[in-house]
Amino acid sequence: MFRRSILTISTLALFANLVSAQDKPNFSGTWKMDASKSDFGPMPSPSKMERTIDHKDPMLTFKSVQTTDNGEQTSETKYMTDGSDSVNKQRGADVKSVAKWDANKLVVKTKREAQGMEISITETWTLAEGGKVLNIVNSINTPQGDFEIKLVMLASTASAAAATPAAAAMSGKPNFTGEWKLNIAKSSFGPMPPPTSQTLKIKHTDPEIVSVTDQDGADGKTSVTIKYKTDGTESTNDIRGSKAKSAGKWEGDALVVVTKLDFQGMDITLNNNMKLAADGKTMNTVTKIITPQGEFEQAYLFEKIN
Repeated sequence: MFRRSILTISTLALFANLVSAQDKPNFSGTWKMDASKSDFGPMPSPSKMERTIDHKDPMLTFKSVQTTDNGEQTSETKYMTDGSDSVNKQRGADVKSVAKWDANKLVVKTKREAQGMEISITETWTLAEGGKVLNIVNSINTPQGDFEIKLVMLASTASAAAATPAAAAMSGKPNFTGEWKLNIAKSSFGPMPPPTSQTLKIKHTDPEIVSVTDQDGADGKTSVTIKYKTDGTESTNDIRGSKAKSAGKWEGDALVVVTKLDFQGMDITLNNNMKLAADGKTMNTVTKIITPQGEFEQAYLFEKIN
């Protein structure tokens, strides 16, 4: 029973710290409009446009500079991509937008008034060609009719995370967001009995990680939510009645997390080392477990399912 319990605790503690690929693209970078491929419909087209985007999900901010017949115009906009309201100033008026993810697309819905008319705008942001092209389609609904504006922007200095999950991983500090399933056959549990099944969902907005672990094993079905940070700050979680203190930090492209807890009067230390494969599809975790009765290691292989 002791060993089964330690297995459950070690598994739940380390799952808060596992690395995964990021499905959602990162739009950070400097982008310049390709006028030959953009289409402004019935609206006058600017002669040039440039956007500088800073994207740290769920916050996305950008500065737009465009040149029209009326001269150069500059605007700054902020979206929260988690579905919460974002309010920006447009021509002196407050304009409310709601942005949220639809798979790998960012969809932004905005309502505003112009010359006494209510206008609804739905923006859809996507990346193409390995993160080198940003497509923004604006579907605009007005009392006088509907039309679309298609904006094609080329990367001038796009971030390394913008292209793909694998590119994000290669930057040295992978984003951990994802849903993973433990490959039991390719994992090693040392002296511990393996679980029947195990999955985890991770949301990572650096330096904070939130992990939800679902496990079925000798102790039945369990579900645990854990929060911790990657900047070395200590975080405390309650794991099945035991207080666990964790501190995570980066070592190259690996995330190293040390967790200490008191379980049934014994001091337990977990040293976790997590790495993401270059293709972003698998994750390897090696955990050294130190107990008063001895030390042993476990090696986990996780496969990305979503």
